[in-house]
Amino acid sequence: AEKLILRIRIMNDEAPKGELNDESAEDDVFLKKIESNMLTEMALRGIPDINKVFIKHSKASKFDEADGYKTREEWVLDTEGVNLLAVMCHEDVDARRTTSNHLIEVIEVLGIEAVRRSLLDELRVVISFDGSYVNYRHLAILCDTMTYRGHLMAITRHGINRNDTGPMMRCSFEETVDILLDAAVYSESDYLRGVTENIMLGQLAPIGTGDCALYLNDEMLKNAIELQLPSYMEGLEFGMTPARSPVSGTPYHEGMMSPSYLLSPNLGLSPITDSQFSPYVGGMAFSPASSPGYSPSSPGYSPSSPGYSPSSPGYSPSSPGYSPTSPGYSPTSRVCSPSVSCIFASLLLSCLAVYLLISCFF
Repeated sequence: AEKLILRIRIMNDEAPKGELNDESAEDDVFLKKIESNMLTEMALRGIPDINKVFIKHSKASKFDEADGYKTREEWVLDTEGVNLLAVMCHEDVDARRTTSNHLIEVIEVLGIEAVRRSLLDELRVVISFDGSYVNYRHLAILCDTMTYRGHLMAITRHGINRNDTGPMMRCSFEETVDILLDAAVYSESDYLRGVTENIMLGQLAPIGTGDCALYLNDEMLKNAIELQLPSYMEGLEFGMTPARSPVSGTPYHEGMMSPSYLLSPNLGLSPITDSQFSPYVGGMAFSPASSPGYSPSSPGYSPSSPGYSPSSPGYSPSSPGYSPTSPGYSPTSRVCSPSVSCIFASLLLSCLAVYLLISCFF
């Protein structure tokens, strides 16, 4: 015959032998089942689990040995559905540039390091699509935390809080009361090995200035070397201790040899001026450098004064009567005290004014 026709009938050997009349009906049902199976499950062309494919135009930078980096335009296929292993095995697909956003499939096909990189890329895409920026280190620590155990760990109460960490670190995330209650019931210990626990308790980090400690030896402090101060500072009383100055030769007294006492700037280690006196020495006698009685601007000793001559024997600095230690010429005496002179001058002016008024009327 020019046209060959094959008639195929499926023999059901397991069917009961007595029911011969219903064989045609059973064959029809069986053939319909095969048809639906072929249409739904059998892949005539393409890759299984890939339902649709979308073509996208994109730009990619490639390195050329002659021209360096160049931007090229290329076509990219986005798929609806995932089948990473079958796509990478296809001969027309570049397996090195094939990616997937299905993390479970990535860890099953490529392993934990690939899923860490895929997770990092997805996080950066989600954060930066509207122009936001997060430093790489923050995202890298998050991805490392989720993958360092060899499997994906969720950052939830069922993932990160199920690790073998202290109760204080776990209670700082979620379920605070429940975690602390369980820790108290089962007598859990927290050895403060993390950052969170030490911050909660105010501990100093062992870095920088916290890496060293300073201890004060009280016994060696008793043998401290005394400071040699100028002679005019000897014998002055300081308000910080009941004893005298350490330069006066007095024996050691409790509280005198502290570093703050020996090295205090109030002890006159800098040149003394009119405005540099310590408030602790307010009751002491004035030194020649700062006494108002010996100031060049004093009214009684002004160079413009009629009675003040540099060559005058009574006012010569080398004169015995001008000695600062002279009892008759002491700054506190009633004769030369500026305050007494001012009072006397004011009384004299008052009497003169009264006399003039009386003379005008009479």
